[in-house]
Amino acid sequence: MDALNELKLEQQLRGAAKKPPEYQWTQTDLNEAWRKITAPILGLMESLANLPDSVEIVGANQRILPRELTDLATMSPKELLELCGQLREVWTALAALADQQKKLVRGKAQDILQTWWESYPLADGPHWNVYYQTGTFFPTHRNYRALIARVCFDNRDFLGRCGNLECKDKPYFIKPRRNSKFCKGCRRYDALQRVKKSQAKKRQSARKGKGRA
Repeated sequence: MDALNELKLEQQLRGAAKKPPEYQWTQTDLNEAWRKITAPILGLMESLANLPDSVEIVGANQRILPRELTDLATMSPKELLELCGQLREVWTALAALADQQKKLVRGKAQDILQTWWESYPLADGPHWNVYYQTGTFFPTHRNYRALIARVCFDNRDFLGRCGNLECKDKPYFIKPRRNSKFCKGCRRYDALQRVKKSQAKKRQSARKGKGRA
């Protein structure tokens, strides 16, 4: 897990919160805040989704996070492992929807996203910034489930499962383009498969040519 991503995101969240207390965020301000934190959240999601299904390994990665910053650092390794499993489940479902060019999220993926969004009550406190005058709200750095849920949903067309079923690099990856099929490490695999198919077609054409002769 990338601790620098955590620090970068925390700085952005805290920087956005430095508005004068009398100023109430508008929806335009909040949209810009989401835009700024999307990249580091996606990077964190990719790291979490690709962690092995092991309490020990998850716990070891968790210990590099600054404990005073996020709820990811303070939850138990077992809870974080469960979150990683849920993220993979949502990722797989949303990747399948993107492949089918469908937008509507239903079933278990919808339930998980809603549970993340509702993990903490929407009220003043450490988990939400609520601006009643403008009717706007934003998750804080102590509410990563809500941050991940929103970024996950907004970027569902770019959540990919690597087409190489034996992928050892990043089977869960952020697609650079909507039609990307392979993670960066497996693009060479894709190129080799294309070469093999091309060579097979040439051999087949050669055999047919000899048969006609």
